[in-house]
Amino acid sequence: MKLFILFWNSRKFGPESAKSRVSDPYVEFTFSFSDWLVAAWVIGLAISVPLYRPYPRLALLWLVGAILLFPCLFALGRKPSNVEPQSPALKDILWSVLLVVPIAAVNITLLPLPHPPPENSFVFRCWEMRSQFREIAHDVVGDALKNVQANQKPSQNTQAVLYVYAEPGLFFHLPADGLAVQPAGNLNFVDIEATRKLPTFLVTGPHAQRSKVFADEFAKRADQFELIASYSYDASDFVRLDDVSATQLRAHREPLEVRLYRVRVPE
Repeated sequence: MKLFILFWNSRKFGPESAKSRVSDPYVEFTFSFSDWLVAAWVIGLAISVPLYRPYPRLALLWLVGAILLFPCLFALGRKPSNVEPQSPALKDILWSVLLVVPIAAVNITLLPLPHPPPENSFVFRCWEMRSQFREIAHDVVGDALKNVQANQKPSQNTQAVLYVYAEPGLFFHLPADGLAVQPAGNLNFVDIEATRKLPTFLVTGPHAQRSKVFADEFAKRADQFELIASYSYDASDFVRLDDVSATQLRAHREPLEVRLYRVRVPE
């Protein structure tokens, strides 16, 4: 909201004073430098984002520019006015309502649509559930601690170490009492001394599943890992469109899963 008000305050209208606005039957709108910047922002992203890759999150930047440019389109169609203009505060509120109401109306209209959308539907359900990592993380923590307690009696506050391979979203939800959680960019951690002292686990997800580098490295060390549990994971369309086009997504929905491994310590 503050960004919108700052932009709006930089707007330039022809007649500057309230007196001249009353005497002039038209409130003239002129494009300022900020308008052209926002126009370049919106048009540039509208052209470049589709050329980059199926990456819908980049469209959020386009959306911000479109919101800022939206009032300009209204201003171009202003009608004659012979009355004193509204106060700036009230004007800002009115413009905010004009922006929010259409967006809210569209969302309310789309809510009753079936889920998942029909195969040939152009409607994208951006409010699909995206909290599965949080639920999976809870199960991972429980299974890891249960495995540790079943094999040995904890002798210190930190009962185990969890390495998360290339899944920042999952990493964010995993910290818990009794577990030391670390990011992993490779599998070299199996060779460090700490792995022999504390039970060590590896958590992998869709990124590892798609990574040839991980597959090759894991194949060389497969005998050093024991699969403890796997968890099915259905990423939302919003996430899946990072990697595939909408056409590919409709043709095949790749099954995804999160896996929990325990590192085998040599006798």
